[in-house]
Amino acid sequence: MEYQVRISYETAEILENLKDIYETKEGIHFSKSDVLMKAISDNRALWNDVSWKDIIVKRNKKNIVSSSLRPKFDVSKDTSNDIEYLKKILPKCLDSRSVTYGVVIKYILKIALFELQKKEPKTIREMIEFFEEKHLSKANTDEEKENIKSFAGNIINSLDKISYEK
Repeated sequence: MEYQVRISYETAEILENLKDIYETKEGIHFSKSDVLMKAISDNRALWNDVSWKDIIVKRNKKNIVSSSLRPKFDVSKDTSNDIEYLKKILPKCLDSRSVTYGVVIKYILKIALFELQKKEPKTIREMIEFFEEKHLSKANTDEEKENIKSFAGNIINSLDKISYEK
C-alpha cells in the first residue's frame, strides 16, 4: 500500500531523527517507509494506553528540503491497517473532528521517538528543557511563555554556577 502525504516540518525532523537512531542501532540503511513500519511495529502495543496530546519529544534540528514534506511511504498491508486504525481513533484522542494521514504519521513517529528518548539517560539540563517545551506548548499568552522561559533559564544558570564553583 502506498501513502503520499503532506507532513509538517516538525514531523519531517522527527522522521529524520528516528532514521538516524534506527540506522545507528541496526547498522543498516532505513528508507522512510522502513522507519514508519518500525515505528509502528515497535510501539503498536502502547497505542490504547497513550495520552496522545501529551507526547512531547526533543528532536535534533535537521535541514529539511521542501520535497521531504511530501514523502511517499510504501508499507505492508498490516501497516496500512494500523494507519487506518489510528486514523479512526486519533480524532477522539486529540479532541478533533478528523485527522489527516500526515497527522496520523506525525503521532506514530512522535510516540516512537518518545519511547526511545525515555530509555536514554537524561541530564538535568535536558530534563529542564523538556519540561520547558512541554509547558510552553500549553501556555496561552506571551507573558506566560516569557515567564516559563525565564524560569527555566534561571534554573539552568543556577546549575551552571554551582557546577563552576566545584
